[in-house]
Amino acid sequence: MKIKGLDFVAIDFETANHLQMACQVGITIVVDGEIKETITKLIQPPGNQYEAMFKGVHHITEEMTKGTRRV
Repeated sequence: MKIKGLDFVAIDFETANHLQMACQVGITIVVDGEIKETITKLIQPPGNQYEAMFKGVHHITEEMTKGTRRV
């Protein structure tokens, strides 16, 4: 649905543990109400440490982020 002038960028993070360390970032660019681009990147959290509860929510694991860029 086109809505002229409805332009924004949405950013979302997935976290690996209760310290809120990021393990994934998602960015979506919207222009005139239409999604123009979506980017997702995995991020290795410090120590590549995850808590089981968080992995159960987003299904991102240590194996998936091992060797990716650390924050």
